[in-house]
Amino acid sequence: MLPKLLLAAVALVVMMLVGTAEAQTGKVAESRMAASLEEQVGVAGIKKMAEEFIQPAAGRIFRRKLQQRDRYITYQALRANSIPCGWKGNSYYDCSYRIRANPYTRGCTEATRCFRYTH
Repeated sequence: MLPKLLLAAVALVVMMLVGTAEAQTGKVAESRMAASLEEQVGVAGIKKMAEEFIQPAAGRIFRRKLQQRDRYITYQALRANSIPCGWKGNSYYDCSYRIRANPYTRGCTEATRCFRYTH
């Protein structure tokens, strides 16, 4: 029983060491890749690449700000329980005229039974 436990412990230690070595190898390869990129492109080139990556995001934000400009709801329209035009049935855009916005003018058919809007 003891040799089996010892063998399992040794196998576990070997697996841990192999995993650590692979992780370190990956970090070394990553740092070498970054160093080779700096050598090929240079620090100025990397900064330019970063600016090109950030620039479109800044452009999108600027366009959104332009689209949001001059779009607002008046305080009068925001008042609770109020409508822009006080007369029932009138257009909201021409409150001064007392002309019905969409008068009911359906013809006399069998379906409507000659009903007219009478209010």
